[in-house]
Amino acid sequence: MLSLSSFRMLAMIRENPSLICLSEKTGLSVQTVRRTLEAVDKEYDCQLFSSFSSESAELSDAGDVYAAAAQKIIRILSDADARAEKIIRERRNAVVVGSVSKSLDKRLRNLDGFRLRNVFFDITDTNAGDSMRNLGKSLDMVIGFYDDALLKRYKLEALTFSDKAMAVAASSSSSVSRKKHLDIEDIYEHRLYVPRKGFSRRIDNFVNDIKDFHPRIEIMNAESYSPELMRKIREDDDFLLASQDMDLSGYSLKCIPVDWNYKISYGLLYSAKCEKAVQVVDSLLSDD
Repeated sequence: MLSLSSFRMLAMIRENPSLICLSEKTGLSVQTVRRTLEAVDKEYDCQLFSSFSSESAELSDAGDVYAAAAQKIIRILSDADARAEKIIRERRNAVVVGSVSKSLDKRLRNLDGFRLRNVFFDITDTNAGDSMRNLGKSLDMVIGFYDDALLKRYKLEALTFSDKAMAVAASSSSSVSRKKHLDIEDIYEHRLYVPRKGFSRRIDNFVNDIKDFHPRIEIMNAESYSPELMRKIREDDDFLLASQDMDLSGYSLKCIPVDWNYKISYGLLYSAKCEKAVQVVDSLLSDD
């Protein structure tokens, strides 16, 4: 397997066959440059060089094909390096917030002194655990449902945005979206998507009660509150268990409270070890 430095040499020798010039550009001795190119030549069945002297290396026709490919590889890698550096720089300078909303939460939007960036993150996803255990790396904080068991499981703190009656999200174009509150009967004969079993004890208890006392509601366990699921709910005129404070307008869904005695905590989850997150939370609390 050729090293990146070997690819670079092969690309540069196509531009200038001089070993002395290549030595100056790489900071290596002419002997080292020559040995490296000879090693590259041995990697291929064909002959890469038509002539090899103490001062220059002329590419063969086959060698020119490989050198041209090496130039393309170097350009691709250089572009990738630039993009990666931009991502690293943005990550370093921004507080990254994960939520299912397509926009930054309204409480964070006008927070002075911080550069906040919203990225899609579903706290109910079966694969969300690693990210929540490692807040402060790819994500600084996340927004979503929670209960005490979830906080304890991932060793997180919470800034509660609401602890109200559970809501449901419905298509913004549906007839129920015009109501300020729904009766539980409004959900009859519909599918209600809820987070997977085991995500929250409070939600699991709610699901058990719905199945026992309201069998006309078809409960559907969702492995993830994905954009695909929200599109399906909108198109099929179904419902999604939600918080009244969730902003799903980007998916053409509206969250509507339901007149039932089931509450859910919803808010900002963070690790006390993440300095940037703690600063944001302190600023939010001071604004209150």
